[in-house]
This record gives sequence, C-alpha cells and structure tokens, in this order.
Amino acid sequence: MKKKYGKLINYCETRNDVNRVLVQLVGELNASHQGARGGDMPHPQKVSIGSLGAELSPAKSGFYRFDKIYAGNPFYREYKAPLSNPWQKVKAGDYLISIDGFAVSTRVDYHMYLINSIGRTVFLKVNDKPKVEGAWEVKVKPISSEYRLRYLNWVDSNRKLVEYKSHRRIGYIHLIHMMVH
Repeated sequence: MKKKYGKLINYCETRNDVNRVLVQLVGELNASHQGARGGDMPHPQKVSIGSLGAELSPAKSGFYRFDKIYAGNPFYREYKAPLSNPWQKVKAGDYLISIDGFAVSTRVDYHMYLINSIGRTVFLKVNDKPKVEGAWEVKVKPISSEYRLRYLNWVDSNRKLVEYKSHRRIGYIHLIHMMVH
C-alpha cells in the first residue's frame, strides 16, 4: 500500500490533498468510518467584499446592468441599503460604468473593485445608457451582506402577492423581530 499510495503524495499540493490520499489508503484496509483531518493547514488571509445592495448582470454592451436595487428600511440601521437614497438616482436598468475610478466591464467581475470596501466610501459612475459619456457619480458605502435586504424584499413580495390574490381583502402581517438574528 505504501508503494501504491506513496506515488500519489508527489502530486499533492495541499494538506487536504494528503488527507484524501490517507482516506483512500485506510479504505484499502477495509476500515469503516475512517477519515483524516488536521495537519499543517494553511490559514489564508480573509478578504472582505462589499455589496452594493443590488442585483447586477452582465449586459451585451460589456457593462454590468442593475437589475434590482434593494430598498431596505431606513428606520433600522441593519436594513440600510447602499443605493436606496433618492438623491443617488440609481434605478433598475442603469449601467455600472466605474468603481473608484476603475473602468468596470464584464471581462472582470466587478466585485474585484469592492474588496475591503465594507463601510468605506466608494464612488461609482452610473449611466442610464451603456456608455461612459453622460455618467453621473454616486457616493456609496458598501455593506457586508445583502441577506437582510433580500429578506425584506421577500416579505414585501409576499405582502404584494396576498394583496393581489385577495383583491386587497386580506392583509399580510409580518413580525420582523420574531426572526432569529
């Protein structure tokens, strides 16, 4: 077994690779519930990526298009949506032109320009047409997660659906503070 699995060790690049070889080796011994963990595991530096609180998709023009801007709830700090202020004038259908002066195109994931940007002021250029000319600047502070904004969107969608299906005869009540935080 040493000769058979020893050859594989030369192809291992990480400790996880070594552990997989060890699991296969122990499996040859007909041992059940075997496994391998630990060892000298690397601890890579974590990188945070800010979120704009919006859904964007690559457009044929080569720019990213804003498909949805999450509204959030201005009365609760934890539901702050970065692009929901009316003076920012960003709406679904607009295009992301640049982030902090870096031209954004679909050749590179725009999230690359939002690394370590959580809570820091970032300047976006946005346009209602897929071109640089005529773009306006938007000042925004990216958030760490869109989870709460998406949740509020889900609640609002449920409310609208109940309203529509019942012809406004049934109300939808959601107790937001009953959820686990």
